[in-house]
Amino acid sequence: MRDVTNEQGRSMVEMLGVLAIIGVIAVGALAGYAQAILKFRTTQTADEIQTLADEIFQTYSWMRTYPDKGKYDTVQDRFIADGVGIPDTNPFGGTYTLTTTSSTITIMADGIPTDACTQLAAESGDWPNVETLGTCTAGGMSEETGEAVQTFAITFL
Repeated sequence: MRDVTNEQGRSMVEMLGVLAIIGVIAVGALAGYAQAILKFRTTQTADEIQTLADEIFQTYSWMRTYPDKGKYDTVQDRFIADGVGIPDTNPFGGTYTLTTTSSTITIMADGIPTDACTQLAAESGDWPNVETLGTCTAGGMSEETGEAVQTFAITFL
């Protein structure tokens, strides 16, 4: 006699097992993605700050003083050569603020998450022409994420 089974699909336990495995993989992927985005934005912020400093140094090299000493609300205000695209907002949605004296320039970026600010401060010692290493100060809460944000400041010669 032939053994006939009436198997028409997968059991509920098997399906739950598959869903559990997919869930674990998805959670791991999301955590990795969030870390990658944070690292990308931190690197992009560091690159923009260094580009700002380089452009300002170029202006300083032929003027021997920083242009129009004082505080500027936007990055492009008389500092950056035409054609150099530096946004007024940083990759985290905060703003850049520039303050000069006759021999130094301080670049501040606000709205930086605590982890990113700490990383920027730690790496600032490797940047050229740094007078004062980068510092982080409390800056409130992000409206987008609700997490604590800080202001990163660095002074260049």
